[in-house]
Amino acid sequence: QKLLLAADTVDFGAADVTKPLTDDANIRLSRSGAWDIVVFSYVLVENSVAVRSGGFSFLRGVFSLLAPGSLCIFLDSSHKLYEEVRALGSEFGFSHSERMLQSEMGGNAPRNCLLLTRGPGKQLSGTAMESD
Repeated sequence: QKLLLAADTVDFGAADVTKPLTDDANIRLSRSGAWDIVVFSYVLVENSVAVRSGGFSFLRGVFSLLAPGSLCIFLDSSHKLYEEVRALGSEFGFSHSERMLQSEMGGNAPRNCLLLTRGPGKQLSGTAMESD
């Protein structure tokens, strides 16, 4: 059984999380369409002052482009931004996994991992969520 279908694509790219998704540094990402999975690997805590002062604009842009049924994985050196990220994700219709945050999955689960998921059928209308 294949993991990916012919229409599936996998892309890895650099981004500047301190700037909005529409900034020139991130324009390639903003043009790529809706995503199913996004991974933030050790970038938010290191840039927390700029991320906060920018109103989490990059995350707002990413959350607005994630497709229904998608997920967003945050791996970081600390969980100090996770409450703010969870609250922001909630505004965009995402729920979080306490299990991942608390690392109750055994010794192999990352300690500072947050998983946000958008349920199927969740669509954005401006900044408010609506269910189909």
